[in-house]
Amino acid sequence: MMKKLLLGIIGVALAANVSAQSLDFGKVKTSHLPYVGVKSSPLTQVKSLDQVKPGKKMSSRMQLANAATFNEVSKSMRLNGASIKRNSSSAVAADAPLAWWGYPKESSGQVLTFGFDLLAQAFGATFLSGQTDYNVACLIPGNYAEAKIDSVEFVIYGGQKYENLTVWVAPYAEVEEKGNVYYNPPVSPDSAAIKVVVPADEISKIPSGKAGFIGVKLPVSYKIPADGCFVGYAFKGESSGRPIITWYTDGTNGGLLYKYDTGGVSVFDNFYGLGLGDLTIQIGMDVSECEANSASVSADAEQTVLVGAANQYNFYVANNCAKAITSIDYIISEDGEVGEERHLDLSSPIAANDYGVLPLANKVFSTDGVHTIELTVTKVNGNQNIAEDNTASNSIIALEKGAERTSVVEELTGTWCGWCPRGHVGLENLKKTFGDKVITLAGHYTFGENAVDPMNCYEYNQNDVLGNYGVVANQLSSYLGGGGLPGALFDRLLSADPYMGLNNQLNQQGTVDYGADDLVNAINQAIPSEASVNLSASWTDDTKTAIKVDFSTTFNYDRFGENPYGVGFILSENAMKGTGTQWMQLNYYSNSYKDYRAAAAYYKNADMLSWFEAEPFVPMEYSNVVVQSWRPLGDALFTESEESDIVKGEVINYTNTLPVTSTLIQDKDMLSLTAILVNLNNLGIVNAAQVHLGAGAAGITDVQKDANSTVVERYNLNGMRVNAPQKGLNIVKLADGRCVKVAVK
Repeated sequence: MMKKLLLGIIGVALAANVSAQSLDFGKVKTSHLPYVGVKSSPLTQVKSLDQVKPGKKMSSRMQLANAATFNEVSKSMRLNGASIKRNSSSAVAADAPLAWWGYPKESSGQVLTFGFDLLAQAFGATFLSGQTDYNVACLIPGNYAEAKIDSVEFVIYGGQKYENLTVWVAPYAEVEEKGNVYYNPPVSPDSAAIKVVVPADEISKIPSGKAGFIGVKLPVSYKIPADGCFVGYAFKGESSGRPIITWYTDGTNGGLLYKYDTGGVSVFDNFYGLGLGDLTIQIGMDVSECEANSASVSADAEQTVLVGAANQYNFYVANNCAKAITSIDYIISEDGEVGEERHLDLSSPIAANDYGVLPLANKVFSTDGVHTIELTVTKVNGNQNIAEDNTASNSIIALEKGAERTSVVEELTGTWCGWCPRGHVGLENLKKTFGDKVITLAGHYTFGENAVDPMNCYEYNQNDVLGNYGVVANQLSSYLGGGGLPGALFDRLLSADPYMGLNNQLNQQGTVDYGADDLVNAINQAIPSEASVNLSASWTDDTKTAIKVDFSTTFNYDRFGENPYGVGFILSENAMKGTGTQWMQLNYYSNSYKDYRAAAAYYKNADMLSWFEAEPFVPMEYSNVVVQSWRPLGDALFTESEESDIVKGEVINYTNTLPVTSTLIQDKDMLSLTAILVNLNNLGIVNAAQVHLGAGAAGITDVQKDANSTVVERYNLNGMRVNAPQKGLNIVKLADGRCVKVAVK
């Protein structure tokens, strides 16, 4: 949810255009296209199908063995959607208009193309390699019951082998195995309710190297049962080919079901959440016997704005029905004042499985504090709205002035991850640019016996899921739409690449520019912080087994009867090193590493050049490594109760003693403690502070003589951070991660 909101806000900041759009509530932007029901933009929040119509939690048998390798292999699957052509001779119904239904299309039309061998490489699942019997499907959910399927269209890749290509339809079925529930489509079209063989001459009409639609009219219409149905296609292909085409999206539950053989048995698996998107199948259906009477409403997570600034606040209306929504009746309430019920005829209908964005633009708040704007959709096409979630609220914190923010960038990395060196470069660049105005942290991950990092922070404990930093960071990254390593959380408002940021366009040299700086600047520009923080921390005694922390925060607004804020602490270490291959950083960018040379070339920039010149395994000293955390979600309450008032300008103090028990720590003089203030209504970091806990160096260094060193933080000998050089010995932290002693006269 937050990613959708923040991408929209930050996209404006990145474009250096902060003027408000001149829209009013009566103008409705929808994602509907005349042919395919799709999402129009990745910048808006909408409940996915499985969220709108929740059911059983469906399991997947397949798991990612190496997320980083999958992330890079998937790049070779991508095909520009501009090359997709609809087959003009599609055999669709001509005697009556049909409603076309399909899973969400990627906004630019980009697709993935793949086959068994590519999946074997991406998943690290060698048993997939060599398989040639393809069968894929998608779920048509039960909220389309009574609709009659007339035609099916889907995209194929010209020049690939599609022997005996057969379209099939079957009723919904599921199977339970060892406590897990799986979708259970027929593994053979012969077991389906309807099957149609596609003529070979239809397949040959798609030019080689181009993606195009194949259309099939069913011999008889198929009425969707109450529980829904599956629609799919099967064929004999080549394992080394790329005959399967999906929309390159985050994917939807039920949007990509894939059959494969394992252990001598054929099974259908749910590939939702594995980064392979949704099938390009489109269903032409007669919905004349269906009603449009259910529309869910959602809104963005809590956000901050400045008093007097015009902003747009969006509501999202999802059509849960098979028939298009052409009108709604609605009520808007602002700060508890209920408005009149109004009627709105939509200029663009909201298609089935689609959503409309209802913008309330140019809204200005004249007073600081928490404001709410609520939308209730009471009727759909004149019918009473039966959706339970027919109301949603935008919560807005208006500030007269934002607090100065110290941003936090948390990298997800691993020594086994050959693409992660660019994350190291990204964090180094951030410190060079922002100094102590950005805190960089590196969470190291072990994902299985073939992906071991000796600094692993990911320890899953069923009884304390939120007590482990690695688990929290990984789940937040997923929540914000991130996937694969290297990844990074930017103030936990966005998940993006730690090197590129949101910049994924190629420059004139054909490489991807560094962009993390731009993302930090954009967050600071677009999202004011509602509170300042201060932190002091020191060892309780010479044993260095516990840290005494004194944390305080001051808010810029009043909030009575609610305090949705918490604090968390993260301990990190610099200059960590060890012996053995697991301590070396795997480096796919190396000129000596030939397997990924084409993919690595996209990053061949000046600041990455040393990694291209390095060996495939690089001995390292690792900086900013997370070694322990306390309430890493930031959900430790620093007031007596969640109902405590927030008073503008009043200091709130929090004191605690943190036991240091980590076995990862190598040198306690190289430790730093970070405190994060979190708004638990959106899980974003409001502000942060960091304190260095040790001397960190044995000698005295004249930093001024090192032209490559930039001072980013200063401390006295007691480990307290200072803003300016103090007479005598100072401890100086440099941009390259080193800590040195400096004599000041």
